[in-house]
Amino acid sequence: MDCGNFVSVDDQDFLAAPAINIIFEHFKDDTVASLREFKKGAGDGLILGILTGEDLHDPLVMDKEFQWRRDAFMEAIEFVDFVWTLLPNTARKLENERIEKLEREKAEITEKLEAMVLDLKMSARVQESKANILQKIDEDKILKLKAKILSLKTDNLNLARLRNQVKNLERDLDNERDIVKKTKDEIKKLKKDKKLDNLKLKEQLKQLNEQAATIKGLNRQIATIEGLKKQVETIKGLKERIAQLESAPKLRKKRIGC
Repeated sequence: MDCGNFVSVDDQDFLAAPAINIIFEHFKDDTVASLREFKKGAGDGLILGILTGEDLHDPLVMDKEFQWRRDAFMEAIEFVDFVWTLLPNTARKLENERIEKLEREKAEITEKLEAMVLDLKMSARVQESKANILQKIDEDKILKLKAKILSLKTDNLNLARLRNQVKNLERDLDNERDIVKKTKDEIKKLKKDKKLDNLKLKEQLKQLNEQAATIKGLNRQIATIEGLKKQVETIKGLKERIAQLESAPKLRKKRIGC
């Protein structure tokens, strides 16, 4: 204080010791890096402190979108000589913010309760409508059940009739089976008789074949005899011709002698 004081916005106005240089905390961009380099070059010949009016742990100014401010502040604390804090009366501010938050929550809860009451009223109406619909559905179900019971009774009567018809059909089927069995027995008998007839026919056919073979042999013999007859006729004709030829010269000699 003996040296006086002045305020500057230029970081080139720092004074050497024993003067004390105080900078206000609100560092942006590369301010911290330039201050570090300046303090390092000046060494103990520069007394440098930070004046802050904010609580380092105040989430309103040192958290979330202002996290950069807290990080810069913590980095500057490492190389300055002292920190001078003038904390504001944030208790009332926080209390007011807490009250405002509670009022907002109260308004939200009230709005939700009103919406729930409205939903309950609508739900009660829906339940009433649902009960009416269910009652109508139950009445429809009762009518349908009565109709179904009547239909079942009719079906039971029809079923009894069908059972009688089935019994009659089964009896007729048994009769048909007996007829089929008898028919099969007759067919078997006919097949057996036919088999015997086939055997007889085969035997007769065998005999006929043998007779045919005998006839063929006789025919061949007859053909041979006929051939021999023709040869005999031919020989006979030749003999007659020879006799004629032998008698012809004698006749000629007789005519010459005359």
